[in-house]
Amino acid sequence: MNLAWHIAKKDLRRLALPVGLWALFVLGTGICFRVIGPSEVRGDADVTTWLTLMRDFTWLATGGLVVVGYVLVGALVQEDAPLGENGFWPTRPIGSARLLGAKTVAAIVLFIGLPVVLMTPLWLASGFSAGETARAAGTFLHSQSLITLNALLVASLARDLAGYLFRTVCLVLAYAACAYTATRGSGIATPAVHATRELVVECGWLVFAVAAL
Repeated sequence: MNLAWHIAKKDLRRLALPVGLWALFVLGTGICFRVIGPSEVRGDADVTTWLTLMRDFTWLATGGLVVVGYVLVGALVQEDAPLGENGFWPTRPIGSARLLGAKTVAAIVLFIGLPVVLMTPLWLASGFSAGETARAAGTFLHSQSLITLNALLVASLARDLAGYLFRTVCLVLAYAACAYTATRGSGIATPAVHATRELVVECGWLVFAVAAL
């Protein structure tokens, strides 16, 4: 346990700056949504233009946050890559479970806990009640946990950061191809059927992720 915590502390220290900047980006995006609004509304056209700009900004901000956070999780794992011949544990062995525990603790602190801590004052300042703040935190925890889990999974199967990014692209293309094929070949399905299919895929992916980790 002491060795796992030692590895986690090392990761926290080495990634403090890039993850800190990423977390500030998360907070800055939230502040923008809090304070930005149409300066003047002269008609429906102005409102429509503003809403379009905000929609585009939302996509860009969300995409940037997800991509940068995903890459940083990969960098966290590759600090002590589980595959390859350059690791330091051939002479100083580290158990697989211990290494997984160390990386998981560091990932939870850096990519899940830190953003929630920074965003909580903003939610409260925006007039959220305690319940609304808890729901906002829960929604963020859910989405960020899924991103982090997928990043840990892919990074644990790669030898380096380049391999991590290559596997990510392959998985995204494979997912897109499967989704397109399912849409083209399934015909008209009820919402319940779609929900069942999504649940099966999510459960299968979760089992695979846990087994791989």
